[in-house]
Amino acid sequence: CPGLKVSEEPIVSETGEEVSEYSSVWHIYNEEAHKADTSLVEGSHREIDVLLVFTGLFSAVLTTFIIQVYQMTLPDPADETNELLKNLTRQLMNLGTQDQPDKAPEYPTPAQKQCVNGLWFAALACSLSTALVCMLAKQWLYAYTRGIPGSPQDRARKRQNRFIQFRSWHVMTVMNCLPLLLHAALFLFFGGIVVLLWKGELAISVATVVIVSLAYIFYTGSMWISLISPDCPYQHPISTHLHHWLKPSGDWYKFRARTSATKGDIESWGLIEHSREKESSLPVDYISIDDISPTSDDMLDATALIWLFKESSSPETARSSALQAIAGLSRDFTAYELLRRAEAIEMILERFEACFRLDTSVGTRWYIRDPYGAEKYCRGWMRLTYQTKAKWPLRLLQPLEMLRTDSRPAISATAVCALALSSPERYGPQNDLFSLLSRHVDGHIRLPWSAQQFVLDTLLECIVNWELSAPVIADLVSRGVPILVSLLHLLGGSGPYTLREAITLNLYALTGHFVEGDFRKEGTRRKYMYWEVSIEALSDVVQKRGCYAVEGDRLLELVAVELARLANVLVTNPQRFSDDIHQSMKATLTTLFLENRLTTNISEISKDTYADILYLLHPPTLHNTEQQILFTSHLIETLNHNTDHNILYNTLRLLDAHLSSDSASAMVMEAFMERDGLNALLHLANTGNIDSRKLQMDSLRALSTFIKTSATLQLEDSDFPPSFFDAIFQSSFLKTLCSLITTGRWWIPDVGEVWLPALVKLCMVRPDDPNWRTVEQTFRKYANMREGEYRQSDLTDNLYRIRELRRHLEGGRGVSFFEDDF
Repeated sequence: CPGLKVSEEPIVSETGEEVSEYSSVWHIYNEEAHKADTSLVEGSHREIDVLLVFTGLFSAVLTTFIIQVYQMTLPDPADETNELLKNLTRQLMNLGTQDQPDKAPEYPTPAQKQCVNGLWFAALACSLSTALVCMLAKQWLYAYTRGIPGSPQDRARKRQNRFIQFRSWHVMTVMNCLPLLLHAALFLFFGGIVVLLWKGELAISVATVVIVSLAYIFYTGSMWISLISPDCPYQHPISTHLHHWLKPSGDWYKFRARTSATKGDIESWGLIEHSREKESSLPVDYISIDDISPTSDDMLDATALIWLFKESSSPETARSSALQAIAGLSRDFTAYELLRRAEAIEMILERFEACFRLDTSVGTRWYIRDPYGAEKYCRGWMRLTYQTKAKWPLRLLQPLEMLRTDSRPAISATAVCALALSSPERYGPQNDLFSLLSRHVDGHIRLPWSAQQFVLDTLLECIVNWELSAPVIADLVSRGVPILVSLLHLLGGSGPYTLREAITLNLYALTGHFVEGDFRKEGTRRKYMYWEVSIEALSDVVQKRGCYAVEGDRLLELVAVELARLANVLVTNPQRFSDDIHQSMKATLTTLFLENRLTTNISEISKDTYADILYLLHPPTLHNTEQQILFTSHLIETLNHNTDHNILYNTLRLLDAHLSSDSASAMVMEAFMERDGLNALLHLANTGNIDSRKLQMDSLRALSTFIKTSATLQLEDSDFPPSFFDAIFQSSFLKTLCSLITTGRWWIPDVGEVWLPALVKLCMVRPDDPNWRTVEQTFRKYANMREGEYRQSDLTDNLYRIRELRRHLEGGRGVSFFEDDF
């Protein structure tokens, strides 16, 4: 591109950090602003000093004239004496016959004196007012250049705010009007002279009037010429302002800074007319003016960059730095529209082209001269055209393709993103995005976090704008989901939070969910919805794994690990999530638990995380007997292989709910016994008084639930094998209950509502077991100890039922009991 030179030194800011707090662009801005402000202030000080000198001289001369004329208007005693003598002479002449001489005309007349005094006093007031405002202006200039503390970005923002206020309050206009006030004083003085000499000597009056008239004509004529011809050297201090008011142009700072810019503010900047003139030539579908509402900091950053690359007299390297800094602006930057309307897109494309050299000696071949600068310009173009329909110019496709083949992954990735955004209807550029991420996951290349973030944001925009056929989209989805899952797992807990958001949002979009524009853009909404989006996306991947080519054990294990990391937030903050989210998470975790993909054997799943998963599975939702058997087996395996109390609590809670559900069947009970669930619970019951009393209580509750459900099934189902209960009576179950009840520490509701109802059911199945005598005696002693306490009647009622079962057996089967048993 003719006339543009590539910076010899690359920008020192890291990729993605071009507008960070200490980036180079703010140092450059502060240096250039200091130069511009110093030049402006020093020039203004010199002009004000000249005005003050002229004002002092003019006021001194004018005061001398005023004193002389003003004295003419004051009454003089000699004049009164002369007037009396004139009257006496006139009376004496009236007595005689002499004619009275004609009265000599008075010069200057009283009216002239009053007029001259008025003009010259007005001139003196203007002159002294000029001096007053000049002194105030010096104070304004000192305040404008006062030192600014803080980081380079803070200093740049504060200086830009001062500059904006300086423009919006028209300080320079006021200062440029000061000579006009002095000019007015001078013309008033000239007017007073003309009035004073008007009825005096004709020659002197005519000469004075001619000179003053010529001065007036030259003054107004030169001002008019400067208005119709801006390049005319006859410029007045106010000419620039008059020209701007008569022919408004894009003054980016003609507004009063507020917390956020409104439609009226932006219209007052002169942007609307400017953009309408350029709209047909710009390659961007502009956002409606009603949608523009930049925040204060973003507006200051944007206008600072605009000042640096558009309005300042900075060298070309500084302008290039400002344009390259656009690449580092965030996705949710709110003042992109200001940069677009400042023609930043055209300037970026021009400088991108300048980063290459076109060789036409043999055909047409491009050679790259500044790959780093080209990458930043390309990224800046994508930032400015974010969520628009802009496409990369055809004439610059070859240079972009050359940039794509660069050996440096971060540079190549930016070109791949630009090509993908410009070609939503082509399979190749879209597939290149997944290939780029796949190579990073496989370790063939290393993309920095900022480059990964940019690629993922670009991919999300491409997904929602794909113009591909259904089979092609299905192919991209089946390839992309495993890559994104692997990338999410590779990130682990060390990467930026925003990167995890971007990955899950892409998964969310690939699994068929709609992602609206504001959601894609605003970081606050992304952060707020991250948990919901992650749960829905990963749940869909598990439930519809066949559609997304996620059927391998390794990939499903990765998904399980990522879902496990989300469990804690549902446990600690359940009210934040809807019932649908809870049910989706529960169903997915249940599926993975049944497939044995959620265990503490996986290093990424901590004990606390596993406990949270078990907590979320309650109450279990199982759809067939096979799932119920698997669920039972995995719960017992968890009891046998874990010692963490939280895991055991939640496992017992699940087991109790599972065994007491209406869907519990004989096959589930058999699976419980085959997996040695009885001994596992008895072990916890016997050791719980050492480790945890709550653990002991929960294990006894689960045991009682198992006994009650098994006995109920046997009583209701004639096919239930009677031998099933042999292992129960041969175990230490009844002895354990008796030994524990003798301590007397158990709550009556637990004993009366849980233990004894289960024992009653078990007694109905096999009332002839000799252990019942000991059981009844032990529990009756416990009931007698709790005489009169709340719910003690439940104990006696259940014990009475056991007694009746034994008596019935005695009468029917000849079993002998002693009376003192009862």
